[in-house]
Amino acid sequence: MRKETIRGLSEAIRLGNWHTDYMLHEAQVFFDCPADSVFRAYNEYIGKYFRNIIVIALDAFLIANQFKVIAQKSISSGGFQPPKKEDIEIAPNVFKSCFTEGCFFLEKENTRFILEFQNSYSHDGWWATVFYKDTSECLAKSFLKDLEVYAKEHNYLRKAKVDAGLTFIPKSEYTWDDIVLPLKTKAELQMNVDGMISNIDLYRKNNIKFKRGLILKGPPGTGKTLIGKIICNSADCTFLWVTPRFLERSQHVKTVCDMARELSPSILFLEDIDLYSADRRSVGNATLLGELMNQLDGLIENHFIIVIATTNCVDDVEEAVRNRPGRFDRILDIDLPTVTGRLNMLQLFTGTYKLDNVDLQDIAVKTEKYSGAHVKELVITAAITAIDEKSLTEDGFVILKSAYFNDNIAKVRNKKIEPVAGFGASMPNSASYEIEEDNEPHP
Repeated sequence: MRKETIRGLSEAIRLGNWHTDYMLHEAQVFFDCPADSVFRAYNEYIGKYFRNIIVIALDAFLIANQFKVIAQKSISSGGFQPPKKEDIEIAPNVFKSCFTEGCFFLEKENTRFILEFQNSYSHDGWWATVFYKDTSECLAKSFLKDLEVYAKEHNYLRKAKVDAGLTFIPKSEYTWDDIVLPLKTKAELQMNVDGMISNIDLYRKNNIKFKRGLILKGPPGTGKTLIGKIICNSADCTFLWVTPRFLERSQHVKTVCDMARELSPSILFLEDIDLYSADRRSVGNATLLGELMNQLDGLIENHFIIVIATTNCVDDVEEAVRNRPGRFDRILDIDLPTVTGRLNMLQLFTGTYKLDNVDLQDIAVKTEKYSGAHVKELVITAAITAIDEKSLTEDGFVILKSAYFNDNIAKVRNKKIEPVAGFGASMPNSASYEIEEDNEPHP
């Protein structure tokens, strides 16, 4: 978020410290003018989003607008130093080295500016400042605006799949075929996500407001995070994954929602929403809850954004969040699998193994109250047992026997299985830890 005005102690410190004297002297020399002819314009940005898109776009912007870089340096308490650079991820595992703090001494024809990037004293803040001679005021103020507009128009994050810290989510191969869900639930998800994104041009053409908010509720290990991974992989739009650790203050809520707006059409995936949207009578951070409700009011209604939230405890979510149209329109149960669901999972998970007289239907009955994560764990445990018992084909592939399942059912039932690793984590076969049921027979 941009702050246009000077506020509080942050700017008071900034105005009064040694840095201003150094910069004023440098500006006088560079502009060849007295101190009272030097002015500045500046914007403060909160969070990394605007900082990143601006520093990524800077080189191309200067070239496009025919600015020449005369010098680059940074002012610190120890004097002049090289500007600070940071490797910023601009695509999965692709980084660009960019100046994030320091001064650029610029010249265009007979006009000179000093562009400075600097961390501010306010939390998560970052300044873009232009020092200019009094005769160049109009050009200097338009410089900052034009730079921001250019950065937005050439936004490297459009259609990206990132978390709230702007780290790219590793590419996965998950599809709707990798999850077992009731046919009705799967169809509703696909219609409300993939269907809406693919028809976005028709919505615009017919002046229909794009509006959708979904809550996925259910116990751990039933498929909520895998649904997010599948949507992340399949949706042809920006995907923003947000966990509670990114939302410590109300400003963070606004920042991620601003990102969703800037990068729309987009999907905003909010994991474990109950941890920061608890009932207002018990919530410890009422300002965060209030900001979330205010942002959702406009976020879903007026922009091409789909908000998907997950929760293990939907009753803990503030009623005004979960039951108010315009914030969330649907609450979908992602529940423990039935016998049919567990059978479908067993068939899916054992598909690459050889079965030696194994009755999967019987195992499905015996695994009552198993989550999808537990079903997968049972198959893995059976496969490990087969290796230990040397139950293998001639070429070394596992042969599963009934005993390998039956002997481990109670053990796996009592085992606490961690939920699927987050979007940014790499875990082989992680689909297995987020599989959900199918209450209806497959056609």
